[in-house]
Formats: sequence, structure tokens, C-alpha cells
Amino acid sequence: MILASGPISIAQYIAEANAQYYATRDPLGSAGDFTTAPEISQMFGELIGLWAVAVWQQMGMPANIRLIEMGPGRGTLMMDALRAARGMPEFRKAASVHLVETSPFLRKIQQNTLKSSSFE
Repeated sequence: MILASGPISIAQYIAEANAQYYATRDPLGSAGDFTTAPEISQMFGELIGLWAVAVWQQMGMPANIRLIEMGPGRGTLMMDALRAARGMPEFRKAASVHLVETSPFLRKIQQNTLKSSSFE
């Protein structure tokens, strides 16, 4: 593209890299390019889940909250967080989960990961 059209912006480069590489495969783990804390241990996600419950309680337990994760990969962190929050059904009822993911490939993996929760 650069040879054909000349210089491109960083934003355009990132968009192309995402479309051509990241969005077409699972980049995580030993077969991928990198790994993240949630893929190594469930403890990180569980701590996030317990923290979210504690903050929700400090907020007065509002009836509606959003749990939003940017770039959730396989959905492992969110699944671990929701599992830790299982003991607080009021929180689970109040929470709506939103995974912001550009990769259609990873969105399918996330659906499978979150199948056992009430937040598919």
C-alpha cells in the first residue's frame, strides 16, 4: 500500500494491521504473539470482579450498571470477574456486560467463553 500510494497515517496503519492480522486469528497464548494476565491466572479477573462488587456497594447498589471491557481478547478476564461476583446475585442482576472487540474471530471465542454466565 505504501509503495503504491505513498505514506499513510498511524491510524491507517493500525486499521490495516487489525483488519489483516488481529481480526483474523487468536493472537494470544503460546501459539500467538503475546499473553495477558487473565490467560495466566484466574486470580486477576476474580480480584477485578470482587473490586467491582465492592465499588457497586459503595455506590449504593444502583439497579443498573455497565461492566465494559476494552479489547477483551478471549473474554477470560470478564468470565473470571463474573465468576467471582456469583456470590452477589443482586450485582449480577444489576450488571450488563459490554465487550468492545474489533475482531470477529475473537468475538466468537468470547461468546463461547461467556456461555456459562447469564451475560452471553
